[in-house]
Amino acid sequence: MNTLEQTVLYSMTAVFLISSGLNIAGPSFVREEFARWHYPPWLRYGVGCCELGAAVGFAMPGYQAFGALMALAVLVGVFVSLLRTREWLRMMLPAILVSLSTSVLVDNWHLL
Repeated sequence: MNTLEQTVLYSMTAVFLISSGLNIAGPSFVREEFARWHYPPWLRYGVGCCELGAAVGFAMPGYQAFGALMALAVLVGVFVSLLRTREWLRMMLPAILVSLSTSVLVDNWHLL
């Protein structure tokens, strides 16, 4: 594995680990966002657990494809939420994460 691949995997692990922690801990801005999207309060725990699964998958050799699939599942939900509320400018980071997750998935497809 080259340096670029390692950097992408470490970065994706960090992003999804931090995001997981935020959803599970539920600071006020996260709770307000879920309420604004009309989602039940318990959903952020499910999303946080999925994000934690993605982070673990990205971090474990041989499981990166599973991490990428889990990340893509979460990111589809993010896109749907942002589309429904017409928050176009907030789609940039999820779009980058989709691109990186897709790259990891394609690169590790043979491990599925």
